[in-house]
Amino acid sequence: MVYNLVNSLVSIFFIFNGLLHLNYSYRLKQLFKKEHDFKTSVATSILWFVAGIIYPVLYNNSAYELVSSIIITLVVPLIILFVLLTQRKSNKSSISSYQMFISNYVESKKNLRILKWDVNRKSFHTIPVVLIFLIVLLIGRDISLILTVGYAGIVLFGAFDFIRFSFVYKNRGVNHLIPKPFVNSLSKLVKRKELFEPLKTVPLILGITPALFLPFNLFIAVSLVATISDGVASVMGHAFGKRKSSRNGKTGSGYLGGVIASFLLVIASSLLISPVFNFNQSLLFAFAGAFAFFMGDVINWQIDDNIVNPLLATLSIGFAYRLIMFI
Repeated sequence: MVYNLVNSLVSIFFIFNGLLHLNYSYRLKQLFKKEHDFKTSVATSILWFVAGIIYPVLYNNSAYELVSSIIITLVVPLIILFVLLTQRKSNKSSISSYQMFISNYVESKKNLRILKWDVNRKSFHTIPVVLIFLIVLLIGRDISLILTVGYAGIVLFGAFDFIRFSFVYKNRGVNHLIPKPFVNSLSKLVKRKELFEPLKTVPLILGITPALFLPFNLFIAVSLVATISDGVASVMGHAFGKRKSSRNGKTGSGYLGGVIASFLLVIASSLLISPVFNFNQSLLFAFAGAFAFFMGDVINWQIDDNIVNPLLATLSIGFAYRLIMFI
């Protein structure tokens, strides 16, 4: 696919959102110097740019190119605008429900149900993989549709971040229009420090996107490593971990659970989904995926692992794939 007027709309739209995200991040850094993770926000902005640039290259169905661009750049924003207008009619208060939520937030760990809380948090991260499998089961292996749904999801979740952080612009914030039930549900999904950062779903999907350059089963493998393996590591760490690392607060049980999950998920994806690789080749991919997860967790990258893990998995598994093709 080449760049043209239609698919360039998505590129321009995503680059604009990346710039907007960068502006929000700078303002949040000024307001919450200790809480806001500026490095992760900058990395997320770069991923917005990359996603916009590679969209025309990845999209391979010219028949529905215009439909895809309209959905991503027009339909989803109009749906968001409609929800805001509806809330404006029913919510006359000028008090920001999100700002009140930040002030009154109580860490869920105080409920002494850490494991259940962590399962709720990590299950939210599986949304991208669930959507991919639904598309495959109902329609088939349609990369163009997966791309459209994925980019529309990025815009949707990204818009929520822009709205909830809109209080950074004095007298122009609309964060009080976020439905209160939705704001309250955040207490089940985030830690306090995550109140000052984008939803993890946005950088996670953005981080997975470059893996679409790989064969489909390896793209699935990267998606599973980035979502399921991270969840397994976190749950195993809370359930069985005793000693936390002084570098990143993670436990040996968490490392081991994540590495084993990565190995099994990658080898299963390689052998069972569109099987074109033999067992030895799949074994190499599995070791590459497990190594990527281990390196993503054991090294303190100064950037959120929801960005690091999918990118490392893409690079590691992608290198193994190129090695096999070269041999």
